Amino acid sequence: MENRTSIEELMRQGSNSNSNDNSMVDSILEEIQNDKQSQAVNSMQQQQHQQQQNQDNEARILQAQQMEAQRIMAQREAMEQQQRMELLQRQQQQEFMKHNDINLSNNDNIPLLKEFLPTLIFLLIFVMLNITQINGFICNSLSIENNNIFIFLKAFVGSILFFGLNKLLSNYV
Repeated sequence: MENRTSIEELMRQGSNSNSNDNSMVDSILEEIQNDKQSQAVNSMQQQQHQQQQNQDNEARILQAQQMEAQRIMAQREAMEQQQRMELLQRQQQQEFMKHNDINLSNNDNIPLLKEFLPTLIFLLIFVMLNITQINGFICNSLSIENNNIFIFLKAFVGSILFFGLNKLLSNYV
C-alpha cells in the first residue's frame, strides 16, 4: 500500500500528458478496487472465523450437555441400584422377622413374671405415689400444696421411674 497515488499529488503535478493522466487514474481505480477486494476478503475471512467459532461453541455446548446427561444417567442408575439393595435388605429382614416370629409364637414357655413385669412395676409405682402419708410427706418436704401441679409432678416422676425400672428389670428377668 506504499505505492498509492493520491489525487492531491496528481493535482500538484499540474499538466502531465493525457496518457499519463489516464494511467494515473487507472492506477488509482485499481488501488481502490484492490482495497475493496481486500476488505471483502477480510470480511469473508472474519465471517468464516466467526462461523467456525460459533460451530466450536455449539460443539462445546453439545458436548457439555451430553456429559451432563451421562452424569444424570449414572446418578439414576446408582439410585436405582441403591433402591434395589434397600428393597432386598427389607425383604431379607422381613423374612428373618417372620422366621423369628414363628419361633417365638411356638414357644409357650415364657415366664409369667416376664410377661407381667411392666404391669407390676406400674402398679407398684402407682400405689406408692398415691399413699396419703407419702403424699403428705412429699408436699411438706417440698413446701407445695397437694393440687393439680403436684398430680402432674407425680405422673412425671412415675413415668420416669416406670421407664427406668422396666429397662433395668427386663435385662435381669
